[in-house]
Amino acid sequence: MPDSITVMLALIGVLGIIFVMFWLAARFQKKHGYGGFFTKGTVIKVLEAVSLSPDKQIAAVKAGDAYILIGIAPGGITKICDLKAEDFPPPDETDAPKSLGESFKTVLAEKFGKHK
Repeated sequence: MPDSITVMLALIGVLGIIFVMFWLAARFQKKHGYGGFFTKGTVIKVLEAVSLSPDKQIAAVKAGDAYILIGIAPGGITKICDLKAEDFPPPDETDAPKSLGESFKTVLAEKFGKHK
């Protein structure tokens, strides 16, 4: 019995240390301008990205009010050209991604032939 208590206390201690290290790393990142683990960008957004090959992509990015087309490769990122806001349709709610639960329900309904 004392051995199991010792093991449980050691496990709790290790998990506590991992949690504290995670918390300190998140604080360090936020303090030094790296954003933190769970932050979402509000100024820079990738509107669309297409893979051209396993290691090359082309992406449309919105940075503030500017729209930019960039190429992404192992050697770096290259600006291809500036784009106009008119080139992108306004977001439509029907195109919005579904929640995981909604997607799962849709897949199950398609798989088993039951529709809403």
